Amino acid sequence: MKKYYMHFILTILFISCTVGFARNHTNAGIPSVSFLNRFGYRLSLYNLNRFDSNILRLRSRQRDLYGGVYPSLTIEYPLSLSTKIVGMYRFGTERFVSTSFLNTRSHWGLLSLTHRFNTRWAAELYGIFNNSNQPDVMTAHSAFKFASYTQNRNGVKFKWTRSPATLFTFEFYARQRFYSGLLINSLTKQKDILHSAAVSWLHLINPKTLGYIKIGYQLNASNNAGYRYSAPFLDAYAQRRIGNGIKLQFFNRLSARKFKKRPLSNNAFVHRHDLINTAMIGLKKDFGEFISLNSRYYFQKDFSNEPRRKFTDHTLSIGLEISLGKSASLVTTDAERQILNQNVISEQISAEKLTNLGYEYLLKHKYDKSLDYSLQAISINPNIAEAHINAGIACYKKGLLSEAIKEWSYSLTLRPDNPKVRALLQKAKRER
Repeated sequence: MKKYYMHFILTILFISCTVGFARNHTNAGIPSVSFLNRFGYRLSLYNLNRFDSNILRLRSRQRDLYGGVYPSLTIEYPLSLSTKIVGMYRFGTERFVSTSFLNTRSHWGLLSLTHRFNTRWAAELYGIFNNSNQPDVMTAHSAFKFASYTQNRNGVKFKWTRSPATLFTFEFYARQRFYSGLLINSLTKQKDILHSAAVSWLHLINPKTLGYIKIGYQLNASNNAGYRYSAPFLDAYAQRRIGNGIKLQFFNRLSARKFKKRPLSNNAFVHRHDLINTAMIGLKKDFGEFISLNSRYYFQKDFSNEPRRKFTDHTLSIGLEISLGKSASLVTTDAERQILNQNVISEQISAEKLTNLGYEYLLKHKYDKSLDYSLQAISINPNIAEAHINAGIACYKKGLLSEAIKEWSYSLTLRPDNPKVRALLQKAKRER
């Protein structure tokens, strides 16, 4: 436990030092902007209710109904046009109707630093803290055992924006999990060290549809030989806006887990190998800017060669999320832009040109091209209010009222003294 806290403290110190370096080198010579103008926060409350056909496979045909509540606080602070730091804390509690011994509490924290090098490349460093009394079911014994755990996860992401509609991400992280009750022997508690690397591709097919593919590989170097495994995986996700603030979601994960030293219960000469497929279909409904309702159905099946491991699971969940907050922004004047480094200046000029092109195509009633150029400008510099206004008008003309509302709302956080945009926003809300 002491080692874990020391590791987490070192992670915070490392990110803090990196923040200081980025601030000193990126903001050199820029007049200071008041803290309140930069500071952003978000308070969220998420409630989840699930019906699960086979909770943790405790008994044949076991079913239960349970609910969870997850309040969270996110704080965002932009250090410059290119650098920001984000902190988040979330508390979770889950209660089961029939299997009360599965009741859990959790604490989850995140600290991250993101820096955009140019119009295409960005990087993120992050550290995650997680403490939970969630039961452990990865046991090799015939009877299930339960153990609380504490874990940390530290990683880095590199993001490459190939175009305004396409994003590639490479991520590597290391996770350490310390168990409270799983013992290797009378003196040693189990500790899992998981390494993961993944490449993902996100593509905006059109303003209503996006797709996501992720390919990765995980390796668990546990101090318990029976828990050491390798696990390649493939994720696929698609989302489609179908009007009136409704999103249709599809997800599928295929994961193969091969254990190094875990003999089968019915054959000591063969080691366990799991092939797990998880599919999801969901609907999300946005009620204005602050409230959303999620409903999802999950189907999971394990094609394991271990007879005790094989299972089929059906889960139906309904969740309500309420979120309030203030967007972070870095307000800079024309004079301040004069002393930014040449790379940022060139990006700013490029964003302004794209914003002007978006406006020109609005005048020509070519709303698809206007939206494309406006989104390109936003991807370079999200703090240009005119780009969000143009994108909102294009979305409105195309009948995408929810998207128009979001763009105009964000433009008002950047430039609140714009009565014309407020009038457009109110009109769109009435028509939705």
